[in-house]
Amino acid sequence: MRAAIVAVVAVVGLIAFPTPGGTAPLALPDAVAVSSPDVVPVAGGCGRGYHPVGGYRNQWGRWVPRRCVPNW
Repeated sequence: MRAAIVAVVAVVGLIAFPTPGGTAPLALPDAVAVSSPDVVPVAGGCGRGYHPVGGYRNQWGRWVPRRCVPNW
């Protein structure tokens, strides 16, 4: 009986909050996304002045994870 009551409450709750029909698009066009001068693109998620180095095995066979290193 409790499961039936919980099911009815859940269904009524989902019906009570309909999703809006006119939502924003999931992705902006490229022209709009890069139009702001305040947005600075970065390489691989590293900050300005750094670049990503992929994971590799060192000379002792241990795994070295991906990291960011400074540009020289």
